[in-house]
Amino acid sequence: MTPTLWTLQFALDKSDLPLFEEALMTHDATVSWTAENETAPVIQVTVILPLDEKDQNAVRVFVDNVLSYFEKMLPQATTITPLEHRDWLKENRQSFPPLGIGSFFIYGSHYEDDFPADKIPIKLDASLAFGSGEHATTKGCLLMIETFAKKHSFDQFLDMGCGSGILTIGALKLTRPKNWVAVDVDQDSVVMARQNFLDNGIESGIDVREGDGYHALKPQERFDFIVSNILAQPLIQMAPQLENHLLPNGIAVLSGFLVTQKDDVIKAHQAVGLVPIQEDTQGEWSIVAFRKEA
Repeated sequence: MTPTLWTLQFALDKSDLPLFEEALMTHDATVSWTAENETAPVIQVTVILPLDEKDQNAVRVFVDNVLSYFEKMLPQATTITPLEHRDWLKENRQSFPPLGIGSFFIYGSHYEDDFPADKIPIKLDASLAFGSGEHATTKGCLLMIETFAKKHSFDQFLDMGCGSGILTIGALKLTRPKNWVAVDVDQDSVVMARQNFLDNGIESGIDVREGDGYHALKPQERFDFIVSNILAQPLIQMAPQLENHLLPNGIAVLSGFLVTQKDDVIKAHQAVGLVPIQEDTQGEWSIVAFRKEA
């Protein structure tokens, strides 16, 4: 059954926007905002959220529960209304313009023009799975994967929290690891990632697993490159497991956390013996690479 799309509208202090975006993006929410001018401290926020809830009170309770994890509550002045039934996914796909990130050219199935000769094409439709290339963390991870792929060849690759599979596709088109695994806790993401691999000509060696983090792996599985674009708290909690599954001299690229959360993420991974070797910032978001010393 297709969930109802709800629109939430409220006023918000601009400094709180990144936390609202981070909290809601794992629930397939689309967040936009407007302001009277660039320096205005208060902005008008609109959230589009797909939910099975049938009334406004249930939606408010759901969102309040999500935000309470971040010690934020939805403003009481929120307007909550259902959107009319339309094929929003189809419309979103049609409005998804091609996107250039580093050496990559990301395009939807509706794109009919030629590809730039100097770019690596990635076919990817906007979907319910996170990772269309438009989010700053996806861009940052792709750029950092490209940076390391120019210096190293990787035999064992892991994408922990793969979403649409875009980071795995990018890595596989830059370097050809002997083995690779993509993991996501969300069934829709696993299904979509498998389809995206096929759409991009990756037909053999597909190993996409539905599971709760590193519990989806066998104890003996080790990787020389791990990418994980999720959220700060899961990354911090899984730091010991990442270290256990990373080969000596292996590299891990992590993102999905705000600049204000970067130090906590770094400390958690330093505590298990990983060394930060490169950082990048995309807007309010951080990307950090670590190495496991031999």
